Amino acid sequence: MKHSAFLGRLLYGPSGDERDPFKGERSRHEASVLGMWLLILTLGILFVAAIMAFVVVRVDLSLRGERFVPFGSPGLPTMLLASTALLIASGLVQHRAVACARQAGRSDRVARYLQVSLGLGLGFLVTQLIAWWQMAVAMAPDAVGLRMVLAAATTNLYGWTFFVMTGLHAAHVVGGLVPLAIVTHRAGKGWYSVGAERGLVMVSMYWHFLDAAWIVLYLTLWLATG
Repeated sequence: MKHSAFLGRLLYGPSGDERDPFKGERSRHEASVLGMWLLILTLGILFVAAIMAFVVVRVDLSLRGERFVPFGSPGLPTMLLASTALLIASGLVQHRAVACARQAGRSDRVARYLQVSLGLGLGFLVTQLIAWWQMAVAMAPDAVGLRMVLAAATTNLYGWTFFVMTGLHAAHVVGGLVPLAIVTHRAGKGWYSVGAERGLVMVSMYWHFLDAAWIVLYLTLWLATG
């Protein structure tokens, strides 16, 4: 019901006449929010499908009495805990940036919060690379460089799942860092303030989705390897 009312405000004016959803800052903001929700829904379906496919395979192995994590294989790298903390912190700082943009007289803090969020996002990718390297060294110590990662990812289902699932999420983080860098640059020029925070809100929505997707993905892998 709430979403229907939102869609009605987007498409129709107070008098009930059809209106241009891209005319006026408020209308463009509402249209952008709706578009971002649709994007998040689409990406959410992708992640849910990947996780469900993994769960089905994992359950099938258990029913057949086969091990998902072969004997001698390493557990999940502890570095993933650090990357999880960095990503969540990045989202929280971004949320604070949006809050400042919506408060009169505090728009100067937006750029500083976004710079911290961007740094934390980059830190997430760095710790992910370290985690991938740790897993590759543990699973394919005889290989070198990129061949070591490829060997670790193709040795067994466990290795393949780890690299594909975490790599899928990391690719979306890279995609999110680009617009985050753009809004950070614009915030430094004073683009965002009360009533003018549209781009900032879009990036924040996407980043919160990345937080939620990673938490679910990480817990899924952790439970599956327990």
